[in-house]
Amino acid sequence: MAAEIINICEEIREWIESGLDAPGDATVSREYIGPVNVDSITGRKVFVMPLSYLNNPADRAEDEWVYGVQVTVVEKFNSPGDPTKEWIDARVLFVQQKVSDRCDFVRQMLTFGDSNERRLLTYANDVDVYDEAQLVQNKLFKSDVTFEFRETMGA
Repeated sequence: MAAEIINICEEIREWIESGLDAPGDATVSREYIGPVNVDSITGRKVFVMPLSYLNNPADRAEDEWVYGVQVTVVEKFNSPGDPTKEWIDARVLFVQQKVSDRCDFVRQMLTFGDSNERRLLTYANDVDVYDEAQLVQNKLFKSDVTFEFRETMGA
């Protein structure tokens, strides 16, 4: 089922991208490695990365699949001095509204697939608001959101 975690990450990437206020708000991509060279970062980047997957029997006829997905948001502060509270606040709100809230399929599932036969439910939504070390050392806002999505499928 390795291909399924890739499909899930692509769906999440498309879902986040479709919820941006403007195309220039951020660049959203599916990746395996986040930013390595922080000096090369320009603009706001959103990385959707697979973490894990497993399956368990849900009942005699269906399996429950569990997918771990991490979404990392980064943006470099390029002005002189330290990042301001207002600048950081705007990024914290972006993560909440455009990533955490947008991918919180608790009451209404994300349906996808050729005939919307796939149904994804958010089981966990864990937000690391910001990485203090990155902010202090590199003037880099970095926030990780770790999701656990579940899906029940015929065995």
